Amino acid sequence: MKQVCASMYMVLSVMCATGLTEIRHIPDPYSIQSGIEANTDILPVEQVAYAFASTVSDGLVLRVPEVVGMVIGNEAPVANAGSSRYAGEDAVVLDGRASFDPDSDGALSYSWRQVSGRELVLSDPSSATPTVSGMSFAGRPQHCTFELTVSDGLLQSPPDTTEVIIVQAFGDRYFSLINGPFDPNKPTIVGFGGGNCNTGSGLRFGGLWLEHANFLTVSTYQPPYSLYGDALIAYLSSMAPDYEEMIGTMGFSTGNMPAIDVAIRINTTYPDRRFAVNRVTFLDTACRSYIDNIKEFYDTRLEGEAFWIDNYYSTMGSAFKNVLNIRFPVPPAQHGTPANWVGQSDQLMSFMAPGLNAGFFISVAGPGRHLQIADDVSPYSFDWNPNTDHLVHRNETLYPGRIPQPVTLQGPNDGDRVTDDGVILTCDLDPDAVQYDLLLGPDPWHLVHLVCQTNTPPEDMIQILPYEPTYWTIRTTDAFGSTTYPEPRCLFSDQISHPEIKNESTQKHYRSIQEAIDQARQGDVIVVGPGLYAYGEKINFRGKAITVRSQDPNDPDMVAATMINAGLTGPAVTFNGSEDATSVLSGLTLIHGTCGILCDGASPTISRCVIQDHLGAGIHMRYESRANIEHCLIQGNMGPGIELEVITNARRFLYNYPTVADCTITNNQGGGIVGETPTVVDSTVQDSGE
Repeated sequence: MKQVCASMYMVLSVMCATGLTEIRHIPDPYSIQSGIEANTDILPVEQVAYAFASTVSDGLVLRVPEVVGMVIGNEAPVANAGSSRYAGEDAVVLDGRASFDPDSDGALSYSWRQVSGRELVLSDPSSATPTVSGMSFAGRPQHCTFELTVSDGLLQSPPDTTEVIIVQAFGDRYFSLINGPFDPNKPTIVGFGGGNCNTGSGLRFGGLWLEHANFLTVSTYQPPYSLYGDALIAYLSSMAPDYEEMIGTMGFSTGNMPAIDVAIRINTTYPDRRFAVNRVTFLDTACRSYIDNIKEFYDTRLEGEAFWIDNYYSTMGSAFKNVLNIRFPVPPAQHGTPANWVGQSDQLMSFMAPGLNAGFFISVAGPGRHLQIADDVSPYSFDWNPNTDHLVHRNETLYPGRIPQPVTLQGPNDGDRVTDDGVILTCDLDPDAVQYDLLLGPDPWHLVHLVCQTNTPPEDMIQILPYEPTYWTIRTTDAFGSTTYPEPRCLFSDQISHPEIKNESTQKHYRSIQEAIDQARQGDVIVVGPGLYAYGEKINFRGKAITVRSQDPNDPDMVAATMINAGLTGPAVTFNGSEDATSVLSGLTLIHGTCGILCDGASPTISRCVIQDHLGAGIHMRYESRANIEHCLIQGNMGPGIELEVITNARRFLYNYPTVADCTITNNQGGGIVGETPTVVDSTVQDSGE
């Protein structure tokens, strides 16, 4: 009877842990006759603790019944270790409060442990928010991994991990917040003042700059300037671990060196969307040429972020390619005029002409902060008119570009609820706009769903929204390729059709596909629900052995309904981290990229995708890529269906060796498969090129 008592005790313990109040018995024992095995399936009707009794007889001896207890219907909880933390020598707090139990079955218990990296002090590891201390600097960043599991009293979650990244030693380089306390709902501006081409002092503005942004500066600065980047990310991580707002650096004279070096340092060493520097403002550059710095900064861009440089110059600076240039003619301008004008530009906004607003207006704190100037063109050059204190075209024939302003939204007010009849989300007509994109998202920072793309303001009635709440705005594109949009508005609705993005391995949900990829671990499967994903949803696998797929890659209707629109600004999907066949893209439709898929020294598996309507190739491969392309439709691209680029270096040719199986490649203007010969099996390849 000890075994029976132990089993019953287990059932009672389970009941206490889960809050169940009833034990169901299977009333009749099941006998197993000699040589006969009995298998009995029980279909429970609800979540409850069951006690199963079985007896075994050989015809002479009846064994004492054995009781086995179990709980039916309980799901394992899901651990969420939270986002990573950047630290100097100060303690940091981890956050597992986003962990959850799918069936809300009892309170969670937490268990943290360090699994890699330099040994740190973990205080209160059974808390949802333990403290990590004991950090000390080194000559390079140090990554320390912590693992969290949670339990509902019966079942334990799979582990989830997060990191504490100890930044490089930055010495006595610290920032002062001149308008504290720090507000995580405002953008951040970091200012460096003038100096002697080596050291310098701080830079600070007043008025709306302080009202609309966290304004950081220094008392003095000295080289190496990049270490201020380490100090800045540690500071921001401590103030706002999940920061969503824009970050801008600005410098005057000597201060332009730390301004650009900090931006490059953060974006290169710590490529984290939360703390990416979006904007660098030059105020009469000195002490360097900055040409190489500008290219290096642009190479750090994170997709979907407003990202560029504005340059105000007079006696010491000069114009640069691919930046917004504003010249202050000398005389009457002096070395300090650009900085003085920008510092006071918050008071000039209402007087500037449309298309000529700059300074505060287009800063990360201004109403035009979502401006994105076109890449690889230089029509942006303006002059300061000292008589009016405003900007004018420098030479509209040579530099015809304008500084587009966001449109005025027309529709429900911020926070309104949509009626059952639906809603029209539109805007005023903009004479400079050649395209209007209606964008929706779960919050103001993830406007990833493109509803429509029109040449005039949208007019369609919308009855079903994707989120509760849903944020919306309208992005306009001008004739020069620059874009902007006003601050998104919030809407509520009783009719919701949520486009789910889920990591099937961890059960976590995400706001964008790239966010899910960035947080995925090796072997994870990311399932993308039907929807049109655009603006910031060009995705990069980042070298991870994961699967990104639609809900049913075998269903052509589901593949057609799960679409990434790259917006003609880059490849829809990029593999450039030496991915192999365990990196899988399956069952998505890719449209409107510079190419559909770029394989750069990568050999992923591309399965059951539709790749069409791209400016270049459907799939572009280079640097010895060996992709497996299966059951795909590649059609209607301006370039080849598949382009195999041969790279020649000093010693050898770098060929590509893809395998194409059961694919249809047709109606591509650049040809079917161009380049060296791949392995083609059971495929239709129609060369539509010249």
